[in-house]
Amino acid sequence: MLPHGTRNRPDRSMYGFQHAADGRWKHGASLLVKELLEMVFPPLRLPVLRPGGRLAGRYRMLHLLGQGRHGQVVLAVDETSGQRVAIKAGRSRALQREGQILAQLSHPLIPHLLHQQKAAGRHLLVMEAIDGASLSHLLGQLGRGPQRQLLALVVADHLLGVLAYLHQRQIAHGDITPANVLLGRDGYCRLIDFSAALPLHHQAATGCLYGTPGYLAPECYEHVPPAPSGDLFGLGATLHHLLLGEAPFWIGQVRRLPQYAHSQLGALGPLVMPLLHPDPQQRLTLGEAREQLHRLRILRHPAMTQPMGSTDTPPLVAAAVHVWFHASSSPVFGQDLKRWSRG
Repeated sequence: MLPHGTRNRPDRSMYGFQHAADGRWKHGASLLVKELLEMVFPPLRLPVLRPGGRLAGRYRMLHLLGQGRHGQVVLAVDETSGQRVAIKAGRSRALQREGQILAQLSHPLIPHLLHQQKAAGRHLLVMEAIDGASLSHLLGQLGRGPQRQLLALVVADHLLGVLAYLHQRQIAHGDITPANVLLGRDGYCRLIDFSAALPLHHQAATGCLYGTPGYLAPECYEHVPPAPSGDLFGLGATLHHLLLGEAPFWIGQVRRLPQYAHSQLGALGPLVMPLLHPDPQQRLTLGEAREQLHRLRILRHPAMTQPMGSTDTPPLVAAAVHVWFHASSSPVFGQDLKRWSRG
C-alpha cells in the first residue's frame, strides 16, 4: 500500500501519467502496478540447482552464485575439460534473448559466452567463471575515506569503456546497478547480467521493463525505446550509491537530490550529477562523460593522492586501484591512462 500524504506519493510523471493525452498513462500505470505486485509477491523461482548435481551430462554444480527474476546462476565444473564455468539457467524469454546478445559480443570486460543449450527444461547460458565479487557485496566493506572515490574512478572508467563498445554495436544494457558490476581479483570491473539488454532504439520495445527500480532513468517508465542515455543514468546512479552509500532514487518515485549531494560526491560531483539529469536530452553523453572524467585531472586531485591506507581495505578494491593506476600499457585503457597521467 502506498503511504498517505502528498510528499510520499509516487511522482505521477515518473510513470508517464503526464502523457494522458497520447494514451501513455496506461503503460505507466501498468508498470506501477507491476512494481507493487513484485514487492508483495516475489516472482516464482525454479527449484534451486543443488551442489553435486549435474546439468547436460557434463557440468557438475559446485554452488549457487545467485538467483533472480530470470534464472539461477551456479558455479560448475565442465567435466570434459576441467574448466570452471558460470551457468545461468532459467525458462524465461529474457534469458534466451540474453544468450542471443552475448553471442554477438567479445570484450574483455563482458563475460564470454562459451555456449548455450537446452537441458532439463531450462535454457542454459554457459559462461566463463570470473573470480571476484559484485560491487553491491563490497559496498558494506568500504570506509568513508578515499576508498570510495578511488574505486568510483575505476568503475566509471571501466564501465564507460564497456558502454562505448555496446552502444557502437547498437545494444543497451538496460540494468546497470552495483549488483551487475563484478570486481575481479585481476583488478578489472566487468559488466554482467544482460537479461535486460535490447537493441538501441528498437521500436518494438516497450520501455526498460526489466531494469532495477531505483537505477532506472525517469524516461524508462514511459513507452520509449532503449537509448544510450538510460545506461548513462544507471552508471550515474551506481556511482552515487558507491560514493554516498545509497541510490539517488527511491523505488517507484523520484527522490529529489539534496542540495548537499554535489559537495558530498567530492571530485566526482561534476561527473555524477549531470549523469543523473532527469531530462535525457540534458544528460551527459558518453563522450562528454569520458571528457569530464579526463577533465577532473584525477591523478593530481588531493583526494586521489591519499593512501588507501588501512588494512581494512578490501583486497579486491586495493587490486582494482593498483591495476588502474599502473595499467598504462593496458590495451583496453592504456591510451586514456597515458593521457590522464600527463595532465
